[in-house]
Amino acid sequence: MHNKLKAYTLFDVIIAMVIMGMISAITYVILSSLFVQYNSFDDTNKKLSSLILFKNTLKKELFLSKKITSVNDGIMIKINDSITIEYKFKSNFIERNFEQQKDTFWLKVDDFKKEYNSDNDVGMIKQINFNLTIFEEKFYLEFSKDYGAYIDINKFFLNEN
Repeated sequence: MHNKLKAYTLFDVIIAMVIMGMISAITYVILSSLFVQYNSFDDTNKKLSSLILFKNTLKKELFLSKKITSVNDGIMIKINDSITIEYKFKSNFIERNFEQQKDTFWLKVDDFKKEYNSDNDVGMIKQINFNLTIFEEKFYLEFSKDYGAYIDINKFFLNEN
């Protein structure tokens, strides 16, 4: 009695390896493409989040501020006697300093300009504007501070003495 063992031939094994290799190559191309798309999406998401956070934070702090003054390459926002926030506008980022905390918004800034409240008071800023470059496009941002008449009246009476 001769028992024949059922087995795969060398040809069957080679065909299986070729098919497995093609499946592996296709899977690798698909996964690497997904990885590149995810990194692009993540980078876009970080830039937009930084823009929205910066814009909302600055808008809120300008609204709450009592006085906005100029510093070398930015502005100083005085909320009250104990809270002061400084923004520095660099070419590749915006730095926000509050007490011992430092925040960095990775936004490219161009044409940073300050407009003062009046000719008499050079220290108080009423408007800032600048261009931000995101995704190779420029966005114009403008922020204003309306101090109101009571500040001008108070200065008038303070200067009378």
